[in-house]
Amino acid sequence: MRKKIIVLLLLNLWLFSCQKEDPVVTSISLPSTFSVDVGTTQKITVSHLPADLPTPAYSWQTSDASIFTVDNQGNITALKVGEATLTVRADNSNLSATSQVTILPIEASSIEITPKSVSLLVGESIQLEGVVLPENTTDKTITWSSSNDQVAKVSDGIVTGVGAGKTTITASCGTASSSCEVKVDPVKVTGLRLSNENVRMEMSDIIQLSAIVSPENATNNKVNWRSTDTNIAKVDENGLVTGINEGTTRIIATSQDGNFSASCEVAVVLKGLVLTKTHMRMVSGTTELIHVLYSTNENAYLNATWTSSNPNVAVVTGDGAGTNSAVIEAKGLGTATINATSSDGTKKASCTVEVVDITSFIDLSFITYSITTINGFVYGDIYSKITNNSSYPIELTSFYVYDGYSGRLIAQQDPTEVNKLFPGENTNLGTKFNSVYYPIFKWNFKWNGKDYSIQHQYSGSTRSVNATNEKLFKI
Repeated sequence: MRKKIIVLLLLNLWLFSCQKEDPVVTSISLPSTFSVDVGTTQKITVSHLPADLPTPAYSWQTSDASIFTVDNQGNITALKVGEATLTVRADNSNLSATSQVTILPIEASSIEITPKSVSLLVGESIQLEGVVLPENTTDKTITWSSSNDQVAKVSDGIVTGVGAGKTTITASCGTASSSCEVKVDPVKVTGLRLSNENVRMEMSDIIQLSAIVSPENATNNKVNWRSTDTNIAKVDENGLVTGINEGTTRIIATSQDGNFSASCEVAVVLKGLVLTKTHMRMVSGTTELIHVLYSTNENAYLNATWTSSNPNVAVVTGDGAGTNSAVIEAKGLGTATINATSSDGTKKASCTVEVVDITSFIDLSFITYSITTINGFVYGDIYSKITNNSSYPIELTSFYVYDGYSGRLIAQQDPTEVNKLFPGENTNLGTKFNSVYYPIFKWNFKWNGKDYSIQHQYSGSTRSVNATNEKLFKI
């Protein structure tokens, strides 16, 4: 009996060891990489082996939940562009698999621009609208450009006319683009005026005229300038007016666009007068010619009125009508002012006239030769030199030498030996002295029918000369 039991136990053990085990999943896998468009949800499928076994339960995990999330069913929701790792694990086993998931942006497929064409004036602006499709495009940033910035420029879809012409405005987003045709027309000039309608200016003065074009934003605001009488005033290309001569002219500006004109009447008046002489030293009884000129160009001024501040000293005797000259006559000793006044009385030029005796123009000096002076008594040769610095010849009539102490006559020249002394000329007369006290030299001469005397006394100031250098005439 006991033996039977042992046999049965061994039989059962053999039968149990020969029984077949249940099949199980041995591996799971995911694609090594895959991509999902941002903003979308995609279900992920796990492969397992053996494939004929039921799908096991899985647990899902993302390495960065800010990039994508995954639920228990393996549905991935793409949140933002980037990369993260997806991990799946089979429940109740050590089996797992991973995949590198890339979240892709949604690219623009097209751009719609409104309007598709536009016309505007130089300086005007218009806003273009750009719509990026599809609506869920990740980056809807539009880049704007102009094919010709000299015609129109664009910034953030705002198109501004720069110059007349045509250009194409292009909106781009990724590889998508669209365009708008833009035509820019010039702003036409509608009117013109000048900064001044009337101007009064002096000769040689310069003033600036400004041309004001309407409207202010006119494309071509340039003007051409001209003077109706360039002898009175001239104008340059910038509206700068220069007074030339007395008179009236018109300065005209004409717009290059539209041929509009505006003018300014310019009256040029005398700036000043000058005289050819500002100081004259005249001999009583003589005349001098003086001229009055424009101060700006030294041309003859023909309309002056001449006056004298002291007609007893100097008077204008020849006030030539229609000429710029006057004859000044010296009447008596003293000083007078000769004035030339413009015809309108606003400008004046003056000359001071000093009337003196003829002797004021006659200079006397000494020439000495081997001279010695002892207590005022002179030994040696002394010559009196007379120079005619006037503008008139004088007639020398006599020459005398006196002792400076006693007054006695030392020497004299026969009148027949002296003669005329012309302007700028000089001569001399002298003698040898032997103990004469500071001698006095006296010249007598005639001028303009009158007799004159002039003398000087030697006082020790000498100029020694070599007789070969200057011709000396001894009595």
